[in-house]
Amino acid sequence: MLRIRWPFLVAAVLAAIAAVLTYLWPRADGVAVAQELPTAAQARPAADLAASLPVVPGSRRDPYDTACGFPTPYCVTSASLSARQLATRIQAMLLARGARVAKPLSCDSTCRALLDVGGIGIGVTADEPRDFNGVQRPARAFVVIVEDSDTPPFSPLPAWSALRLMPATWGTPRCSQRYAGGCVLYHETLTIHAPLTQVHRVLLREFAASGYALDGAMCFPYPGGRPQGCTIFGQKFRHVGGQDPVYAAFEIAATGPRTTKLTLRVNP
Repeated sequence: MLRIRWPFLVAAVLAAIAAVLTYLWPRADGVAVAQELPTAAQARPAADLAASLPVVPGSRRDPYDTACGFPTPYCVTSASLSARQLATRIQAMLLARGARVAKPLSCDSTCRALLDVGGIGIGVTADEPRDFNGVQRPARAFVVIVEDSDTPPFSPLPAWSALRLMPATWGTPRCSQRYAGGCVLYHETLTIHAPLTQVHRVLLREFAASGYALDGAMCFPYPGGRPQGCTIFGQKFRHVGGQDPVYAAFEIAATGPRTTKLTLRVNP
C-alpha cells in the first residue's frame, strides 16, 4: 500500500539523503569510495550511542520525534540556541564518545555534519527557527543513522474527531481509504462559511494546540494583495520513538468574501 508523505518531509528526507550520498570514505590513494549501507542491526550500536546523548543545555528533547519529522534516535528543539550551536554541541558530544569526523560541519540555512562510529555513518542536522504566520517553530536538531532500513510500522488513523485538526462545526471528513481494518486516508473538500483569513488562522491555532509540528504555511495573494489561497501542512507522531505518524495537509481557497473551500489530506 502506498503511503503519501507530504511536502513538509522534504527537508528531513533531503537531510537523510545527503547523509547517505556523503557516506564516502577515502582509500589509501585518496580516492573516495562508497560503502555498502549497513543493516539496521549493524547500525544499532551507533543508534544506541546517539540515543544515549544527554540533552544539549538550553534545549528540550522530543521523545516522540514530532519536531524533527521522522524517527530519529536524537531529536531536540531550542528557543534560545541557533542551529550552529545545536549542531556543534551534538557533534562535540559524539566526538567525546569516540566518533570521528567524516565530513566537517557546514552551515547555511541548515547545519550538517557526518561522523563515523565504528564504520557507521551518523549525520547531524540542525535547522534555524521558523515563523509560520505567527506560529513559531524553534530551532531543531536531529541525528540520522546511515543504514539500510525498512519503513517503520504504522497504525491506521483513529476516528476523525480524535485527530483534533479542525473545529467539529466545519464538518466530518469521510474515510477515503481503508487498510488493515482501519482508515489510512481522509481526503475531502469542504465548504467553510468563513473568510479565508479566518479559516487559515483557526487551522494554525488547532495545529499548535493539538501538538502537531507545523512544517509549512504559505499564502498566495491576488495582484492587489488579498489572499487567494493558502496551504498548511504538518505532522505528529502518536507514540514515543517516531511511531504511528499522522501527516496532514490543507489547501484553502477563497470562493467568496465569506466562503472558503478547504481540501484536506490526512494519512499515517
